[in-house]
Amino acid sequence: MTLAVIRLVAWAAALAIGVAAPLGVDAPKAVPAEKTTPVTVLAASNEYSLEAQVNVWIGELAKDEAFSAWRDATWRKAPLGPGQHGWVVFVKAAGSGETLGYLVVGEKPEGGYALLEYGVGEFPLFSEAVLDRALRSDGLEGVVFTSKAVVQRLYFDPMHAFWQVSEDGVVRYADAANGAWLPIAAEDVARLKVSTSPSESLSGKRLHIMKAPGDPYLSLDWFEARDASIRGWNDFAGWFAAKGEGEAVYAGSAFAGAVTTPVGVAGYHRWPVADGLDAANAPLGGFVALDQEGLTRYAPLERLLAVGAFR
Repeated sequence: MTLAVIRLVAWAAALAIGVAAPLGVDAPKAVPAEKTTPVTVLAASNEYSLEAQVNVWIGELAKDEAFSAWRDATWRKAPLGPGQHGWVVFVKAAGSGETLGYLVVGEKPEGGYALLEYGVGEFPLFSEAVLDRALRSDGLEGVVFTSKAVVQRLYFDPMHAFWQVSEDGVVRYADAANGAWLPIAAEDVARLKVSTSPSESLSGKRLHIMKAPGDPYLSLDWFEARDASIRGWNDFAGWFAAKGEGEAVYAGSAFAGAVTTPVGVAGYHRWPVADGLDAANAPLGGFVALDQEGLTRYAPLERLLAVGAFR
């Protein structure tokens, strides 16, 4: 196991129990989010405003049993970092305000919006609670950030989603899913590029397949296993069907291999990609369900293939 993997596991464990901040230090506050918006269900369109398009996606997902709690939800959005032209959307239960899940949305250069990722869980991607615990942990190795620190959300793909925290010329990066401090520098981030394609419409009949995901920390067989050499959805569906309960694992590789993130594969969503076509004749796109410490993340297969391998 690489040092980066061990380091990520250690910090995930530290975050789970919560480590107190040094006395007398005010940790930086997470960047503010925007106002809560009620969900109204609309038909899909390429001409929607951001708010209307988010409502469409949430409404379509709420038709699925795994997302049924989203039916009467509200949501609020928060911007991604400068130049990213994107947002993370936090889905909340109406009344209680309980966090139900999230979406990551990007603005397409040609107009309209792309759904880059979505998921369910109490602590979604870019959860401020996870960031707060990270800032209070000892994983910064002697660096102390105060309330004057500047905090930004950065999202490039499922394996390159992280917080950037900076103050007085010191910059550190924390994983957006588990808060682990990443062994990277500003030059590593500068090499990343934002992509907002493909766009998934989430309209029409869907196929949702789920089973118990693998636990990459319970068994390390995935570490020595060969790359499954998946090239598309037919390969993936065959590979997933052949895996038994608790066996399917995806090994994400970020920052040119500096960080390896193994996660269990819990299933997938297949959706007709309409884009002007009749749903019955539309090609299928889809998202793979990844289980990461209680958070189920749905990410496009082609994005995952670009930054990791199924084992």
